Amino acid sequence: MSKRESVRPAHKSPSVIELERLVRQLGQPDQGLLDAASETLHSPGEPVDLSTVPKFVEDAAEVCVAAHTRWRECTTEQRSLLRGCSLDLIGLAADQSLRLDRTFAEFRQSEVDGKDAGENLAAALERAEALAEQARSVIQTVAGVPQQAPPAEVEDPATAFAVAIRGLRDTARELLDRGSPGVRKRCALSALDESYVQMLEATLSELAELVRQASDAAAVARKKVQVERTFAYARPLIEQLAQAFEHASRLDKNIAPVRAADPGIAKRAPADKGRGTVVMQKTIALKPAPAEPPRRVEKLVIGGADPRFKR
Repeated sequence: MSKRESVRPAHKSPSVIELERLVRQLGQPDQGLLDAASETLHSPGEPVDLSTVPKFVEDAAEVCVAAHTRWRECTTEQRSLLRGCSLDLIGLAADQSLRLDRTFAEFRQSEVDGKDAGENLAAALERAEALAEQARSVIQTVAGVPQQAPPAEVEDPATAFAVAIRGLRDTARELLDRGSPGVRKRCALSALDESYVQMLEATLSELAELVRQASDAAAVARKKVQVERTFAYARPLIEQLAQAFEHASRLDKNIAPVRAADPGIAKRAPADKGRGTVVMQKTIALKPAPAEPPRRVEKLVIGGADPRFKR
């Protein structure tokens, strides 16, 4: 690229500015905290959608800033209800969220810097192959000596073509500088001159530069891995932080959550909102008792001759 591009936004969002301020205020967290927390972090095993990183950073910044504010406002009794959270956790979550923002920006910048590097190198290799074949044919005609062609299949074609063109360049210069009169005449007949040697030299420089750019393109993949790893650290820390305040708010309504309620969660009944407790009612249908058949009552007959005791 003739001009260096940048994917960094012209202005940082207010939430990220607040996050940076919070990280400066809390200071750099102990590395041992992240090492200890990472021992229980499990990767979901699914591809990470990096397009969600900017939105996550915005949400994470709001959660961290709100959590720090709530923490300072909580009384000692309220903090006793706020389990699963600590000032260290807030600092660690804020630091990892800000680190994610930075690594994602570096990843996007590396994408811009290495854009089309692979395609450019592939096109240059095709040209280098054709130029090496042309130079080999011309020099062989002038020198009258067969010139060795580069191997057809190599693991590193850029290096193979560079070695071949470098050897042909040196041979061409030798023919021009020290060739016999007959050799020099054949050079003129085949248009083998100093400008052609310079063309071979320029091709070598171009190949070296494109190989360097292609190696930078490989760095994009490394940056992506770094973003995914940081994302895997930051996301569960933010979830733990938000969940701690959600649980505490159910124990004490004066402890406000640090993020908006999930729209997927069912709304509370109007009568239960003020108490901060959801009352679950269950209606039980009672089955009617089975009807009993009428009982048959028989009278006991004593002294069968007496008509008073007949049935």
